[in-house]
Amino acid sequence: MTTSGYISVPNGPRGADFYAKIEAAARRGHASLLGTGLNPGFVHMLAMIMTIPMREVRSVSWEECANVGFYNAPEMWKMLGFGLTPEERAKLVGSEGAAPGTPHSLDGIPYLESCYAVAHALGIQVDGHERIEEVAVATEPVKTLWTTYAKGTVAGLRTTYVVKSRGKAVVTSRLSWAMGDAVEPKWKARHGYSIDVEGSRDDAPLRNPSGLGSNIQDIRRVMDLGMIATACPAVNAVPAVCRAAPGILNYPDLPIHAAGFCG
Repeated sequence: MTTSGYISVPNGPRGADFYAKIEAAARRGHASLLGTGLNPGFVHMLAMIMTIPMREVRSVSWEECANVGFYNAPEMWKMLGFGLTPEERAKLVGSEGAAPGTPHSLDGIPYLESCYAVAHALGIQVDGHERIEEVAVATEPVKTLWTTYAKGTVAGLRTTYVVKSRGKAVVTSRLSWAMGDAVEPKWKARHGYSIDVEGSRDDAPLRNPSGLGSNIQDIRRVMDLGMIATACPAVNAVPAVCRAAPGILNYPDLPIHAAGFCG
């Protein structure tokens, strides 16, 4: 069980050989592997479920929007180029984003994998993908739990992963992260997690207008709950994964499972 990717689908973004090697090793060792978590994981599974009452689906998208000034992971933010000027960051990370396994940045492949997983569940033939990155800079010194970001340095990052079919965007995952409100540009987004599903002309669009977790006002509490919510999908899936056949699993491979009752 992992919350760090390996969401396997046919022709996934890591390349067929990558998944084939893990699949073969899992079968040899009689092991079952599930990549899950909150996002990716629960959020992209919920996006799949939201399509059930629709005749046809035109596009699916979800967004994670968070004030990450309370997410105390300084090494991660350093690898992502926070605290540098946009020009310095561009030299470090590059304009195309890091390749899988690149040590100086997070490659983001699990987010792209989740898009492929939803497309596969919907029977969409994927013919390409795109990664779009935007940065926001601090408009004044921004104090976080671990440091202060100087004015003019990167204090926000918006990354969009798009899976395409026939050249059109069909599944999109977006991350909008900012170290508080003193950043420019300010992206319009719903705090927490939100999902949008567009169907055919005969289908009403389905949306989660409030966003998961948006009703909690204490941002420190949101971060704590986010860590718990990331672990729970993996923990709750343990019985189902233990009963599953060896190999790499995705949510459609498992029976419906849920949290335990605490009453």
